[in-house]
Amino acid sequence: MKKTVRKGKKVIETQDTNPSYTEFNVGIFNKHKHFKDYFIVDPKDTTLFICTPCKTSDLSNSSGQYDYIDRHIGADFHFISIPKDDLKDIPEALKAFKEFRKNKKIELIDPETEKKIRIEYTNFLIQHQLPFSLAPEIVKFNQYLLTKYGANSISVTGLSNTTCGQISRQCISKNIKEEIYSDLKKSVFSLSFDESADRLGPVFLCTHVRYIKENQIQHKLLALQE
Repeated sequence: MKKTVRKGKKVIETQDTNPSYTEFNVGIFNKHKHFKDYFIVDPKDTTLFICTPCKTSDLSNSSGQYDYIDRHIGADFHFISIPKDDLKDIPEALKAFKEFRKNKKIELIDPETEKKIRIEYTNFLIQHQLPFSLAPEIVKFNQYLLTKYGANSISVTGLSNTTCGQISRQCISKNIKEEIYSDLKKSVFSLSFDESADRLGPVFLCTHVRYIKENQIQHKLLALQE
């Protein structure tokens, strides 16, 4: 994208310092197995890809803009990160990406379906009394799960309150709390408390914290006590 600026009596064009990039189109996974096997959408930014073998090799070039995924595939560091048997697939993968981008309009969702999906998301937020500000993050997370595990795996995976609690206490809570506590040392913060009762009887006290990180307001669940 370009922008125009006035310099004296002249109007000149300059390159935009914040160019817009293409959203990762997951339809590419159906075009060649190389993309499905080795790439996922970055859950933090859907214009970015993550190359899983390059990330496993701890390479600094393991991520990049979806627009330039072909450059990544053709790079030497990608060659040495994937199994030798799959090197022969690279020319076909590059060709598939080029053709896919050329005909990408065919892959776009139709407006009516897109409208219905947005209504489903909105209904979910309303029914569960969630803030609309969570919508972008929920959409990105769904896209991340779909690209990493596939619709079939997600459709047969169940999750209960008990399992969530166990995972939170045993796997996630410690690392997340350490990260939050580290952030709180660098920022002013406020706490809020919310008491609610489960349908089976127990009463829970939720502790939420609000603080600033990288010039953005963060809302985090700090503790859940019965």
